[in-house]
Amino acid sequence: MIRLAIYHPQIAQNSGTLLRLSSCLGVPVDLIRPFGFIFSDTKFKRAGMDYI
Repeated sequence: MIRLAIYHPQIAQNSGTLLRLSSCLGVPVDLIRPFGFIFSDTKFKRAGMDYI
């Protein structure tokens, strides 16, 4: 099985895009700290849309 691991993400919008892509493909995602942004940031939520 393939998994997507995002290590030390810096940009919330890019992380949200990867979460949407992985949701569409049915691939599990692991976000590995530290984050370069606040995890509950509104930009991150908007980028992830309803997939998060």
